[in-house]
Amino acid sequence: MTAPCDLRCLAKGVAGAEGPLVTRSGEIFLVAPSDGEVLRVLPGGGTEVFARTGGRPAGLQLDREGNIWVADMSRGILRVAPDGSLFEEVTTFEDAPMRGCNDLIFDGDGNLYFTAPAGSNGRPGGATGEIFFRSCDGQVSRIDAGFAFPNGIALNSSCDLLIFAETFTHRLIAYDLAEAGQARNRREWAMLPCREGEKAGGDGMDFDANGNLVVTNYSAGTLEVFSPSAEHLQTITLPFKKCSNVHFYSNVSPRLLVTEHENNALWDFDYGCPGQMQFGWT
Repeated sequence: MTAPCDLRCLAKGVAGAEGPLVTRSGEIFLVAPSDGEVLRVLPGGGTEVFARTGGRPAGLQLDREGNIWVADMSRGILRVAPDGSLFEEVTTFEDAPMRGCNDLIFDGDGNLYFTAPAGSNGRPGGATGEIFFRSCDGQVSRIDAGFAFPNGIALNSSCDLLIFAETFTHRLIAYDLAEAGQARNRREWAMLPCREGEKAGGDGMDFDANGNLVVTNYSAGTLEVFSPSAEHLQTITLPFKKCSNVHFYSNVSPRLLVTEHENNALWDFDYGCPGQMQFGWT
């Protein structure tokens, strides 16, 4: 599939645009990492600052009280209240500072899974990225470690399958979850297509209502769609490179948000299927 014919730009000039999010009331947010800002998208176009983290925000998720949770590469996991007040939720682990947080996802009970790739890279000895779990009562544990930049993360609708993108290897890695935070059967779930001359890798991801996983293939300018059984179903080619993240509007709207770093912009289009129900929408 080539670029969707109804692709429209919602905001430009957002340095390092990432972390798109839609609230229950339909407000759209995203982050400007290099500026340390969580931004609200204005109805007529453009953005306004909703909160400043003082760090490098990368991913956003919504809880049921309308709080926006932030994965911040400098400060850990933060929470922004509906009035814009900022709270620290996870800043250390085992008495050491959290080494950068990139993306996050809630399960149906409000437990949080998040990636922490800071310091990891594709070079020998650089596979130091980690995956973490924060229970809804605030207890934090490490699920696994030793990854070459763990990035976007997602849970299926039954919350028994956890998947994340290991950017520098082009792999999607999965675990079975017998119960919240108890990950087992680590495996390569799928590989992202990597065409000659591209330095592509998985970034953000989101499930649609049919259980298919939509993954941004950074620098390839494509969205890759995988079935629940990890079959590669479709490539959606976009008119820009460096697509960074995706997020559905809701579980009833088929429109999909996409951020990218070529124009530092936020776009949307009709994907043809709504998104999977998420914790903050219920």
